[in-house]
Formats: sequence, structure tokens, C-alpha cells
Amino acid sequence: MIENLAGILIVLGAAVISVSAIGILRMKNVFFRIHVVTKSPSFGFLLMLSGFLLKYFSAIHLAKSLLLLFFVFFTVPLASHMIIQVAYQMNRRNADPEMRDDIKNPPSEG
Repeated sequence: MIENLAGILIVLGAAVISVSAIGILRMKNVFFRIHVVTKSPSFGFLLMLSGFLLKYFSAIHLAKSLLLLFFVFFTVPLASHMIIQVAYQMNRRNADPEMRDDIKNPPSEG
């Protein structure tokens, strides 16, 4: 039973990552693409790692998995933030005139 649940989690994680790969192709600019690249694969990685821990649970595997989760969940947002800053500075903004630019024109407080 545990092995079946572990297999389901691993396959579900792989499916989430695959769907996010398709989402990269469908998004129209770097700002939308970075959202797809960071959110979905992190969740898919969590599912796959959970499945691995269900199947091969031990203290050393748990420690290594927690270390991996720490690095993935804390470095991916930082890296994506840096990529977005560079893309913004290189004028890779959206061509949609209805999109507002909160960095250039901050919203008024009130």
C-alpha cells in the first residue's frame, strides 16, 4: 500500500513538472514564464521527494531530503527574482498597453 502511494506521488510530481514545461511554451513573456518555471516544478519536486521518502524512509534520507527542500524552496525564488530584475532592466516589458508598470509608476497609497 505504501509503495503504491509512493509511486502515485512520484508520477503526480512528474506530471506537474511536465505540465509546467508545456506552460513555459504557452506563456507570452519572461514575467509569466518565470512564474511557471518557479512555482510548479517546486511543487512537483515536493511531491516526488515525498514519494521517495515514503518508499525509502530512513533518518539519513530524511535529513538529505530536508536539506534539498531547503535549498530548492529558498534558492529558486531568489534566482527568479534576480532574473526578473535583469529582464526588467533590459526592457523586456510586456507590450500590452493595459498592463501597468508599478516599478516605473508606483500605485498611490490610500
